[in-house]
Amino acid sequence: MHGGAWTRNTREDASYPAPTFVSRGAAYAAPDFGSVKTLTLRQMVENCRRAVEWTMKNAASFGGDPNRVYVAGHSSGAHLAACVLITDWTERSLPADALKGGLLMSGMYDLYPVMLSSRSSYLHLTEGGRGGIQPDAPSRPDHLPDCRRVSRPGQSGVQAPVRCVR
Repeated sequence: MHGGAWTRNTREDASYPAPTFVSRGAAYAAPDFGSVKTLTLRQMVENCRRAVEWTMKNAASFGGDPNRVYVAGHSSGAHLAACVLITDWTERSLPADALKGGLLMSGMYDLYPVMLSSRSSYLHLTEGGRGGIQPDAPSRPDHLPDCRRVSRPGQSGVQAPVRCVR
């Protein structure tokens, strides 16, 4: 999921890593999901969920493995990918663990500060309207794995910030 403050960029802006993944045997998909210029944030989240759902259901048709689907996102795309990660896939006729994991980079996961920022003018967030579009919202399904930090803050080198365990 590409970033861009929920207002700009497209799948073309997030397609540059594709050759690296494809040359190593992975399939790579970068969806377009709209922007808050024409959609609500809730609609964007749903578009991302539909894109991932389609990918899981159709992976075999383009050489992907439907049992090894992961998501990644940066900035506002990390927020969208986080919302995809908390999806109850059983409501979409998929196994609860259909999505195997994700990589979230520099995202906004608590939308309250965003609601107080200048971005509020185009996101139209309200105090009570963040459920389902905020990864820590009460609608979080109980079947999700427990996620925790696996590296210490300040540790040198590449850090794996979160590990999920069942």
